[in-house]
Amino acid sequence: MYNSLLKLVFVAYLYVYSTEAKRCYGSANYTLTRRGTWTLERHPNSPLLRGFSPTVGCSHNYRYVMWRQGIKATTGVKDLSEMGDITALNAEMDIQIALKKAFKRYSGTIMAGGTSNDTILNIKVNSQYPLVSFIAMLAPSPDWFHGVHDLNLCNTWTGKWRNRVVRKLFPYDAGTDSGVNFTSPNDVTNPPVNIRRITHDIEGSFQSDRPIPSVGTFIFVKTSEKKRKKTHRVRCLSRVPRVRCLLRKLPWRRHWKTRRTRRHVHKFPY
Repeated sequence: MYNSLLKLVFVAYLYVYSTEAKRCYGSANYTLTRRGTWTLERHPNSPLLRGFSPTVGCSHNYRYVMWRQGIKATTGVKDLSEMGDITALNAEMDIQIALKKAFKRYSGTIMAGGTSNDTILNIKVNSQYPLVSFIAMLAPSPDWFHGVHDLNLCNTWTGKWRNRVVRKLFPYDAGTDSGVNFTSPNDVTNPPVNIRRITHDIEGSFQSDRPIPSVGTFIFVKTSEKKRKKTHRVRCLSRVPRVRCLLRKLPWRRHWKTRRTRRHVHKFPY
């Protein structure tokens, strides 16, 4: 019974250890290319004059959330989504940088036309700040935007920085203006509602009998990487069999070894 329980604990330990997320060491630089796919063929009810605000974002850790579906938009996200104004959002990111929740912020340029391109260089991530979030307004629109949030550029299965990440971009509603068309007049949503993805069954300019095609694409490409030596906390070297190495780290091994040793200790009366 004791041996069976011991085996069960050992198998459970191996499973937890093997499925544990791996951390990327060192740092990496990326280039972000934003490509617009907002066309009249793909989105028939779009205005003739259309484009995107500057793309803004930052590298950060898990303690900062710039935006996410199901939460309220911050003042910065609201201003960018309604007017394309990045001032408040930049101020919010600067605060997060001071609080050590974000690392660096970045911004692109205005994209005139629904199919124009833009590039942001030298986006840096490291082991402490492996995530990136970016956002840009669809213009004109009441409060619609597109972007990515909490994108991890570290492959947690391999512990290596990703070489290339592609994300299709779909429209989101910031929940601060109740307009339903691209050129709707201002109609403040009071109180504001949560951010939501715009779908084809919602009344308005994107309403259709089929799912909404993407309005753009983000492409992150790794341009350089700076490796840092790992601190060998696990100390499982390649020349040591894996099972023996993990066995040494089990918390009960030392106690079991002590018990085994005590069996062979004999006390003599003299």
